[in-house]
Amino acid sequence: IRQGHLLATSFHPELTGDNRIHRFFVDQLCKESSKAGI
Repeated sequence: IRQGHLLATSFHPELTGDNRIHRFFVDQLCKESSKAGI
């Protein structure tokens, strides 16, 4: 669930090896950093 800058998730990557949530987080961080000129 996502609303604005808030994100709520439920995941267990240690059980599945799925790292999509980590990639999503890094992508969002990079996107916001570039907007801020960082």
